[in-house]
Amino acid sequence: MKSLLATFSLFTRIPLPVSKLTNDDYRNTLCYFPLVGAFIGGMELLAFYGLLWIGANDFLRAGVMTSLPILITGGIHMDGFCDTSDAFNSYQDKEKKLEILKDPHIGAFGVMRMMVWFLLYFGCVSSLTNANLCFFVTSFIFSRAFTAYTVVTLPLAKNKGMGAYEKEMSSKKGVIFASVFWIALGVALGVFLGICTRDNGMEMIKAIEKSLLTEALMLLVCLVWCFYYKKTVQKQLGGSTGDTSGWHLTLCELFCAVTMVFVSLFVS
Repeated sequence: MKSLLATFSLFTRIPLPVSKLTNDDYRNTLCYFPLVGAFIGGMELLAFYGLLWIGANDFLRAGVMTSLPILITGGIHMDGFCDTSDAFNSYQDKEKKLEILKDPHIGAFGVMRMMVWFLLYFGCVSSLTNANLCFFVTSFIFSRAFTAYTVVTLPLAKNKGMGAYEKEMSSKKGVIFASVFWIALGVALGVFLGICTRDNGMEMIKAIEKSLLTEALMLLVCLVWCFYYKKTVQKQLGGSTGDTSGWHLTLCELFCAVTMVFVSLFVS
């Protein structure tokens, strides 16, 4: 329970009694990282149905649901996304890119990429319906499971910072096993919710097939993105950092949302 508490204290802005935690409690927090995604997904479910119940329109619902993960996490991953966007688009050498990552200020490329991300994500969320909400929820689990995997399997670009701390405190085999476990659980959860929220008149077999197809495509997209990410950070920086992990997670969530919309448009 203390490790779980430590995980939420690191990756969310939820007020927690962190003074009672020791360094040992922060070991292997990456193993529990996808649980933060499950919590965010649950809050998104509450927001969706709560706003639907009070009669909020699609745009207000999309705005709240787009903002909610940022509010829960404090924007820690979006901060890494912006810093990494600035560094990778600077076209400087490795040392200069690492300096940009350490700079607390946001640059023009970070702002532009963040605006594009929010527009695309808002568009995906605004298309959410009761039938495809389940896949949106599991995307938060997938993104964190794959991010945890990349943290422990990639070399470090620098020996300081959040990424180095997490890798040092984590067991590689334990995190890989946990990541696979949470991904499998995410798929099972997505199929279960897909059955529960299927459209009226849709047969259960059809709902299971559509759910499995959506989950499979989302996993394929995550795997391709994970492979591209590992190649990119090794080429650009020689390894990963906490900021690049935020970049990976944020784009993984966007790609999952785009995949979900694609399936809902072209698969009946």
